[in-house]
Amino acid sequence: MTAGALLDRAGRAGLLLVGLLVLSPFLLRHSGFTLFLTTVLIWAIFALAFDLCFGLAGMMSFGHAAFFGVGAYTVAIVGQLTGWPFALLLACAMAVGLVHGLLVGLIGMRSSGVYFGLFTLGMAELVYVLFSTRLRPVTGGADGLSGLKQPALAWTGLAPDLAYYAMTSVIFVAVLLAVAVFRRSAYGRVLNAARLNEVRAAQLGFHVRRMRVVAFALSASGSALAGALLGTKMFYASPQLLQWSLSGDILMVAVIGGSGTLLGPVAGALVVETLRHFLSDQTIHWNGLLGAVFIAVTLFMPKGVVGQIPAVAAWLARRRQPRAHGPLASPATGGNRP
Repeated sequence: MTAGALLDRAGRAGLLLVGLLVLSPFLLRHSGFTLFLTTVLIWAIFALAFDLCFGLAGMMSFGHAAFFGVGAYTVAIVGQLTGWPFALLLACAMAVGLVHGLLVGLIGMRSSGVYFGLFTLGMAELVYVLFSTRLRPVTGGADGLSGLKQPALAWTGLAPDLAYYAMTSVIFVAVLLAVAVFRRSAYGRVLNAARLNEVRAAQLGFHVRRMRVVAFALSASGSALAGALLGTKMFYASPQLLQWSLSGDILMVAVIGGSGTLLGPVAGALVVETLRHFLSDQTIHWNGLLGAVFIAVTLFMPKGVVGQIPAVAAWLARRRQPRAHGPLASPATGGNRP
């Protein structure tokens, strides 16, 4: 069996595992597991959006926590002022994230590489200071905003936690499909080509910076959607959702899972949240242990968990190929036959 066939099988198996993961709370009906998996899917949505910027377009961002937190605050503030339906609040959060990302991208795209990353970090810290201090009458300052309402899903006949998980899983599947289509589109292929060789892509006539601004804005919009879902799940929007450390967390999720792949962010979200859940029960130094896992992955699995699949498939294909026999030895002389 060739490496390509093994990769196809691995891809189908990965999608099957994602499907089983999504359906498992409906089979187990355990409240704690449902809440845990809801968080995993929200982080997976955040990681999928972030990887559009990081893994596909090749832009280093240390400020995606700003878009994530702004999404939660948008749902909280607009919901209190208008009482709009939850679907409209999510659309509003995505629109605010899109405009926010467009502004940051237009200004920051004058730089590149680590300088662009530092610019996004500075802009995220500015948003954090504004929301936690300067805009206190609107955002609640360091206390945040409580009382976020989850959508009325009693018509589903499910328990509240399971109903919210069902809604989150539908949104997750929609985001996963949208990202898959975007990656396979001509636009996504050009972004990937520009990541590999920006000069050559520009010489072919593509406006790389403009395309990257659009990708960055879409990434910010998806991140705001994830923040809106998490804030609603917790019934609370706080400045902690805007902290710079959250940007580091989502970078770690993407790298561990495998940046630049479709299922890598999903795998990374599952691995990191599982480790966080179990390690935090064992020791107060769980952050250090999680950091050690991150270092080990970057050293020994630089392509992440999912990124290692092609190498494993190629190794299995070589193992399954029949070995070529050398020239036969002459039984009389012990030499080779003429």
